[in-house]
Amino acid sequence: MNEQLIKKIKILFIIDKLVPAGTQNNLLEIVRHLDWEVFQATVVTLSKGDRMVDEFCSAGAEVYEWPVKRIYMPEGWVTWWKLLRLIKKERFQIVQTHFLIPELLVCFARIFVRIPKVITVRRDEGFWVSKRQRIVSNLCLKSFDCVLANSEAVKTACLRSERCLRPIHVIYNGVDMEKYQSIEGDRKHLREELGIAKDNLVAGIVANMRHEIKGYSYLIHAIPEVIKKHPKAKFLFVGDGALRANYEKLASDLGVRAHIVFAGSRQDVSRMINAMDVCCLTSLTEGFSNSILEYMAMSKPVIATNVGGNSEIVEDGKTGFLIPAGDFHALAEKMIILLGEHKMCRDMGREGRARIERQFSLQRMTNDYMNFYENIVNPGAGKRWPSSKIRILYVIWSLDLGGAEQVVMNLVRHIDRAKFEPVVCCLNQKGRYGADIEQSGTKVIELNKLPKLDPFIISKLMRVMKEEKIDLVHTHLFTSNLWGRLAAFFAGVPVVSTEHNMDSWKRFYHWWVDSILVRVTRKMIFVSEQVRNYYEQKLGALKDKSAVLYNGININQFAAKVDRADILREFGIAKDANVIGIVGRLVPQKGHGVFIEMIFNLRQKGVNAVGLIIGDGELRKELEKMRDDLKLKDFILFTGFRKDIDRLYVAMDVLVMTSTREGFPMTLLEAMAAGVPVVAADVGGVKECVTNGENGFLIDSAIAQDYADRVAELIDRIELRLKFIESGKRRVEREFSVSNMAANHEALYSTLVRGAKLALRRLDNCINK
Repeated sequence: MNEQLIKKIKILFIIDKLVPAGTQNNLLEIVRHLDWEVFQATVVTLSKGDRMVDEFCSAGAEVYEWPVKRIYMPEGWVTWWKLLRLIKKERFQIVQTHFLIPELLVCFARIFVRIPKVITVRRDEGFWVSKRQRIVSNLCLKSFDCVLANSEAVKTACLRSERCLRPIHVIYNGVDMEKYQSIEGDRKHLREELGIAKDNLVAGIVANMRHEIKGYSYLIHAIPEVIKKHPKAKFLFVGDGALRANYEKLASDLGVRAHIVFAGSRQDVSRMINAMDVCCLTSLTEGFSNSILEYMAMSKPVIATNVGGNSEIVEDGKTGFLIPAGDFHALAEKMIILLGEHKMCRDMGREGRARIERQFSLQRMTNDYMNFYENIVNPGAGKRWPSSKIRILYVIWSLDLGGAEQVVMNLVRHIDRAKFEPVVCCLNQKGRYGADIEQSGTKVIELNKLPKLDPFIISKLMRVMKEEKIDLVHTHLFTSNLWGRLAAFFAGVPVVSTEHNMDSWKRFYHWWVDSILVRVTRKMIFVSEQVRNYYEQKLGALKDKSAVLYNGININQFAAKVDRADILREFGIAKDANVIGIVGRLVPQKGHGVFIEMIFNLRQKGVNAVGLIIGDGELRKELEKMRDDLKLKDFILFTGFRKDIDRLYVAMDVLVMTSTREGFPMTLLEAMAAGVPVVAADVGGVKECVTNGENGFLIDSAIAQDYADRVAELIDRIELRLKFIESGKRRVEREFSVSNMAANHEALYSTLVRGAKLALRRLDNCINK
């Protein structure tokens, strides 16, 4: 291997000062997230005792503080000499400058010492630059290799005003999504702290008060119009500076001072944004606003002036509104609209956060910088760090109670959001869990498929794949597998499908369709070896087209700290009763009739058994009649659909599964994680998680008495019950955690998407040749 590729890439960053500001914060995030196996960072600041020095040191950089006030004074020459010696000693491959004085120092240094690559950074449209400074900057640019800009608008300004002939690369700013989470309880507390009433509508801004360019005066002039329509509106100003007193006076002169909260400079910016309903940015000029990124990351609608890079972030009418700079009437009009339209605010906020996650995440920004640095030193190195997340579209009928639905929801909740961006598409409606998934930050789309044959469903799916810029489609269950795979094929998007069950209901024409669609499927995923074997008997050997990825559960979710007595009281069950549970849809496949007969047999034997049937479905009335005919109305309870199943496991002494067919049942994993011993039908992939006599009992018949005998044995033998509980918990933790399931899927997704992109590049090369 080339020696140059083995050595670390040394980068020297030179900046005028390390104080909390947009440029410095951005640089700190780059340093923090560098791959230290590949890069080594050194920072020179032309000041001393700055607040952020320790943060840069903690991030892993070596920091030199060389204070310079005037470059032409002796201190400037001393710093230049120190810089020459440092560059000679460390042999940096890249030197990156921020602002004019660092540019001048490096420009002169390059005359006397070799620096392979010199980069300078542009982060605004140059509003502060005087004519003399621009001339000096233009001269410096001639000795630099390239320029980094943070928006297309800044790139355009650089080309226009500096007549830059060097390559200009655009790398957008990014925001750490983990730091920007909306917490309702904290929002309420903060608003009380700020003197904002519960019924106040709040518009706000986060910007410094050092320059008129932030446009505070226009925002203040808009307030009288807004409070005519919304008298209880409040305005939260987060920022400080020399102009604060002027703004307070202007607010008093206009009679709106009581409506404004001047919060000053705050470290807890995300909390302040959380207190707002609508966020504004009224700047007269901008490069690429971090404030807008933060607003949208907090799921807030944005009203921003259409200057600089603002239009590259805000989608007008979708994530917010763009208005002309300096037009306070237009500003007032949009604030009035948003403060009165809660649904619009919510929808824009959701779209905004999704856009940030998709295009402006911190991970994407830092990966783009690392790829840029590596390629400027080693041209043709490619993209070692993915510049964007892999977008996965999960296609399923709906998000309701069911094993496949739980798998999709677990994947969405636990997939690595730094690398993947999930989107869920429900062919029918979103289902009862749809809102929960949306609240967790995942977009859920419903297509309301027409009954039976819907001639538009393929085109609808293709449109979703195009609009959401999907890299990989993952389908679940037959209907979704059918239409999702066809749509993906026509859209040219790679697709994988998961088979969750041994679908004995399928007729010959279903298998014929499956055999055709296998050819356009990158990978067939099976939830157990038994399910794979079953499909290979029907479709023939799948070879490298197939993979077994076991289901997994969030183990912590089932370590419920709930009082059993409270749940028994809720259902009116006696404390001394033995609660036997079953969880699943009330459909023929689940064998609830056998379960009811089993409870009857147990009570006939004198066992104080109470059956708890959790779930709903088409057979409910029929099963309730069967229960009543056997005079078990007081001893078998139907809970209906429940979202708190993790709580209900606490009430159970034994979980029974009487299904006639299963792929790899989630209920058994959940029960074992919750410390409930299981008695299950020996069907499908059940034996791949339950070993008979070790962590549960397996029943190879559909006879109720066989189930009753095993349940009675568990009730009588406490030591056996404890053995099953301990062994079951260990096995789930070791083999069937949600983290294992997510990691296995992530590895598969990455391999397939990389392979698809490589194939496309090869095809492009062939076409070009």
